[in-house]
Amino acid sequence: MTEKTYGGSKIKINHQKNTKMETPMKISDIAEICAVNEVVGRIKGIKILEIGCGCGSPDNPISKSNRGERLREKSRQYSCCLGAYEPVIAIKLSEAGADVTGIDLIEVPEKNYRHCVGDLVVQTIPEIVPNKKFDVVISHSFFESPELYEIAKHYRIEMKKVYKKICKGVYDVLLDRGIFILNPPDNDAVGKKILKECGFYLSKELCFTEQYEDRVYKHDTFVWKKCLRDI
Repeated sequence: MTEKTYGGSKIKINHQKNTKMETPMKISDIAEICAVNEVVGRIKGIKILEIGCGCGSPDNPISKSNRGERLREKSRQYSCCLGAYEPVIAIKLSEAGADVTGIDLIEVPEKNYRHCVGDLVVQTIPEIVPNKKFDVVISHSFFESPELYEIAKHYRIEMKKVYKKICKGVYDVLLDRGIFILNPPDNDAVGKKILKECGFYLSKELCFTEQYEDRVYKHDTFVWKKCLRDI
């Protein structure tokens, strides 16, 4: 475990390998944190929403057994196998001093951020987090997740409509000139046309690299900014 500083905010980075990807959990986990610091200039005090933040693996020893059961109940409800991922980004941003809210399908009992339960296929973001506004919204591989496709299929809703509804919800909860941070799979899935139709323009394309042992890891991040509409 090492510690790095971004804009005065200390971030702990886990160099252990992910057993599925065989890749150190470093840049891919903290690129969005770097992007917030790069664009906003700081992390501490920033109001951040992460959609599809993760709800913890039912097989992870830190997870509660009833959390795994709730996930299995959701899997039966949608007739598919839902994955469960630890809310790493939300946790790290909160540790760095951000005011973080996360949205996912089930509750997380042990957390250092505000966790909201909601189904983004059929609910709007303002419905799930009413009367809340954010400086930044983050999506880390959420739009490309198999779970999102399976839930949309369950409700027989076209993916393009799902994307547009979620992006519109992001626009509605962002403060003026707020930013929407997407990684490449999500950026490609949603598409520039939908993002522009929902009131965003591409502000920056960022690339973060870091060397670990004998390999260099690269992570691209797209920063979309909220356009101000005429009243």
